[in-house]
Amino acid sequence: MSKTDWIDKNNSAQCKWALNYLLKINNNPTKIHLAIEPNATSYNLVLTALSHAPNSLETKELRRLMMGAWRRRKNALSDNKIERSYNLNISAINKLEKLAKKQKMPLNKTVELLINRGFDFEEEAKRDAKIERERQKELRNQKSHTDRRTQEAKELRAVERTLAEVQRSFEELEKKYNDQLQLLHGYTIKLQDAEIFDKPMTKEQKKRRDQKIQEKQ
Repeated sequence: MSKTDWIDKNNSAQCKWALNYLLKINNNPTKIHLAIEPNATSYNLVLTALSHAPNSLETKELRRLMMGAWRRRKNALSDNKIERSYNLNISAINKLEKLAKKQKMPLNKTVELLINRGFDFEEEAKRDAKIERERQKELRNQKSHTDRRTQEAKELRAVERTLAEVQRSFEELEKKYNDQLQLLHGYTIKLQDAEIFDKPMTKEQKKRRDQKIQEKQ
């Protein structure tokens, strides 16, 4: 196998990955010269760099590492995975290793588990927050409804008080009316009595007069 047989010139993703890989190690001791030429494809740039690399143990080791890195990336892509590297402090690494051992899982699976749990926790927290907002809204609506009913009850009591006052006023007017009517009736009787004495009376009128006089005595 030549230095570049493993690179598929029709695989643009692989060619771009290989170019980026070489760009990252462009200053390493293998002294691979990466000439950036205008309008050159990623494949041609990689092909030129690897073809003109010195035939040394360092170059062979670089090719081996590069091929291994691509193989891991290709496997990760086939499993819908992407290779990433992150710097973690020693304390976090120790905890991750202990957790992986406890769960009997490799480190990458343990990291995925923690990420998924964190995401699920966030989603659950969002759902709980939404439920709480809806509950608070319902409580506000209930309070508003209660406030309206309280206000309506106050207004009803005020109307009832007004009606009671009107009723009392009506009763007082009715009493005054009856008193005045009774007084008028008394005056009417007196006037009738006076007219009876001024005019000739029939036997029946005399009889009523005598009865009234006896009643007064």
